[in-house]
Amino acid sequence: MSYEVGIVGGGMAGLAAANLLASQGHSVVVFEKGHYPAHKVCGEYLSNESLPFLGKLGLDIESLGGQHIGRFAITHPSGKKLETPLPLGGYGISRYALDDAMANAALAKGAIVLQGVRAQSILHRPMTDDFEIQTDCGPFQFKSVVAAYGKRSKLDKPRGFATSTPDRKNNFVGIKYHLRSDIPDDLIELHLFEQGYAGISRVENGRTCFCYLTTAQMLQKAGSISQLEHRYLARNPYLAHHLSHSEHLYSHPLSISQVSFGDKGTVWQHSLMAGDSAGMITPLTGNGMSMALHGAQLAAYHLDRYLRGLTDRTRMETHHARDWRAAFGLRVQTARRLQGLLLNTHLSSLAISILRPLPGVARRLIRLTHGKPF
Repeated sequence: MSYEVGIVGGGMAGLAAANLLASQGHSVVVFEKGHYPAHKVCGEYLSNESLPFLGKLGLDIESLGGQHIGRFAITHPSGKKLETPLPLGGYGISRYALDDAMANAALAKGAIVLQGVRAQSILHRPMTDDFEIQTDCGPFQFKSVVAAYGKRSKLDKPRGFATSTPDRKNNFVGIKYHLRSDIPDDLIELHLFEQGYAGISRVENGRTCFCYLTTAQMLQKAGSISQLEHRYLARNPYLAHHLSHSEHLYSHPLSISQVSFGDKGTVWQHSLMAGDSAGMITPLTGNGMSMALHGAQLAAYHLDRYLRGLTDRTRMETHHARDWRAAFGLRVQTARRLQGLLLNTHLSSLAISILRPLPGVARRLIRLTHGKPF
């Protein structure tokens, strides 16, 4: 079983790369350990910078029921609040709907999407300059590989960031569920609490995505998710309102641990990394979904050139790393600094007080963590 491109991970980045490469005539196989549709730990806000790209894939986000969002608000446990228009705006759309639509689009273009199949290892063979992906249903051979398996995977074990000592960059916990709430349709809210923040915004079908990030230390201190919300999140009066006046639509929240915002690298053992496997922007920016799509576009561009014989592997890898840094380096670094500031209760209170009479500065900070339409 030999193909041109193996894509490990069928999230937004993996499916976007599959759509592009299959439409260019390449034989593509996607390995996805789960099944579509499925919920993911994600803030589910898609910046409008991604709309031209989704159009190229043949996806109409309007048809999926996405919710237009044009305003942003941030609140503090003290009760302070800052609200501003979003420079680009975006859509609230669930991963449940979007990933499923992208998978169907990839299938329609001729990609093979293997659901419920886990990649166990990725091996580059220097003698033949190809790859073997070992899966729980046997081995597959490829000319090239895109590693798009997300925030954390067993495949990350050999990579440096995965073996580093837990610290303020790599020991976060993400928790998410859907609500029925009274949040305005066009508003995305960011609510601060001690050592964490929660994002709330509408998605399709009148649902609200409620997703928050905190440190593993805070969750351990609270003892459970319910106690974390009762003892710490509810100290923010706006969060207290949502927690007490909303209907929870999941029986249990989704969660992910050991979330890392440290440097990961865009190439590993000749696989091109895409999406969260290449690097994560802090969720407070609302730019993670767009970065996944844009990063996939970069990887697919360089792979297409390589497979057509227009470049060699070394140049492909060098140019992919260069273009990823150029597209995302500044916004990732800016977002890390903003997260460090907002996780400090005193500094975040001061920042909101300073920015409230300066909405133009607040919008400038938002622009620094986003890109241009692609």
